[in-house]
Amino acid sequence: MQFVLLLIGLVSIIKSADILIESTIKIGKRYQIPSIILGIIIIAFGTSLPEFIVGLFSGINGTNALALGDVMGSSIVNICIVIGIAALIRPFDISINLLKKDLLIFLFICILLSGLVLIDGELSRIDGIILIALFIFYMCSIFRLSNNDASDSINVNNQKGDYVNPVWLWGALLLSLIGMIIGGNFVVTSSEYIASSFGISEDILGFTIIALATSLPEILTGIAAVRKKQPELLIGNCIGSNIFNMLLVLGTTTIINPIQVNAMFSIDMLALIFVSIMLMIVIYKSARISRISGGTFILCYLGLILYKIVFVLQLSL
Repeated sequence: MQFVLLLIGLVSIIKSADILIESTIKIGKRYQIPSIILGIIIIAFGTSLPEFIVGLFSGINGTNALALGDVMGSSIVNICIVIGIAALIRPFDISINLLKKDLLIFLFICILLSGLVLIDGELSRIDGIILIALFIFYMCSIFRLSNNDASDSINVNNQKGDYVNPVWLWGALLLSLIGMIIGGNFVVTSSEYIASSFGISEDILGFTIIALATSLPEILTGIAAVRKKQPELLIGNCIGSNIFNMLLVLGTTTIINPIQVNAMFSIDMLALIFVSIMLMIVIYKSARISRISGGTFILCYLGLILYKIVFVLQLSL
């Protein structure tokens, strides 16, 4: 039965991702919203809902190691796997001017999170409040940007034949998000059950299987975005989703139930900072994500997973 739920969840996510991209592009055309803003606010928030659900229930149930592993794993997956797979399918150009601010913000959040953990070896409720406050500040800055800068807005086509009733547009977007939530929930719960039956530890489970499962919306949305030649939506989704995960998901989870951090966190955080800097270097150097760069990101992720498996096996001996 769990395998059936997994299949249903995957199908729901795949179809919802396609509808989400289509409706978001049309909304951007109608309201002249910058595509990078669409990627960060609407798509990133929608595709981060599975991580938020996992974090919420993990906090309530006291299984916070699962939530922390999910957030760290999903953030690395967003950069290495989402961008990597999209680049392998179709290399794309991207302007660093659209991403510089958000990439720097994300690196700052990673450093801040590391500092909060180093203070007392845990993420306390005070730390959670700090993360939520930063999330609110970040969202306010994004809305100010959307109001003041329309230079990257999607060109509006005023032809009558392109008109779509806004009720249908927002309805399709809402239904696609609901489809992702339901599909993501099916995938997460079934994956957790299947993995647990094989005796996988909670933090490894969160970092690998649950992280990949909850990142499926980002992966499939990223593939759809690059196929429709909307790389700004892809990158905005990845960076925005990572910021949402770090601030909103971890902040909410920690406020509900503080998280005790183990030695694995340092490895994950260093890996996340490394791939984030690598992404900035690639974009600064060539303003293009090539197939070679995409393959390198994927190899980095596989190398990290292998290292974590070996590390855990050494601890168990």
